[in-house]
Amino acid sequence: MAKNRTSVGYRLGKAHQRAFRVRDLLLFGSVRALDRIQDPHNLGAILRNAHFFGVDGVIVTERESSPLSPTVSRASAGAMEAMDMYVTTNLSKLMERSDGWHVVGTAIPDLNSRTPASPIHSVKTRGPTIVVFGNEGEGLKPAVLRSCNELVWIPSGRARAVEAGVGMLDSLNVSVACGIVLSKLRGNEFLHGAGR
Repeated sequence: MAKNRTSVGYRLGKAHQRAFRVRDLLLFGSVRALDRIQDPHNLGAILRNAHFFGVDGVIVTERESSPLSPTVSRASAGAMEAMDMYVTTNLSKLMERSDGWHVVGTAIPDLNSRTPASPIHSVKTRGPTIVVFGNEGEGLKPAVLRSCNELVWIPSGRARAVEAGVGMLDSLNVSVACGIVLSKLRGNEFLHGAGR
């Protein structure tokens, strides 16, 4: 693929790859970005969730991510072939250039973060939106976190037990979290073509 100084990655097609720019995403109302999802079954499940909930396109990072393999395709139940897929070489740079888009990151609440996190049920996003899901172990990279306009989290039914040291888990599998977030946001306009 020829390099393009204005591109932020490339689009995956059945027969070829071509450079894409942020403005190419303006055709969409709802995009999901995946920051270094490494497990192929997680990636496939996320793509299946995204397709089911009407997401227009999915962006994956070029490095430290699972390749789009037959295993991912099977886990996605064919959604991988049915969706618009993009690969970016620099997710934080892409997000910084996304003027007009509202970028929502998913993260466990951190009192030290410059961007406070809100419970997912309180989010009222409208218009073209990119929702970003992070790596299974480390979450979103710091540069990606800083590029988000808003952070959201999923409240746990065992929050008090975890705080008391009784519970063992403080987060969900990323594909499960993706399904919950998409379900909660489904009623918002951006999941039904806002911004097209």
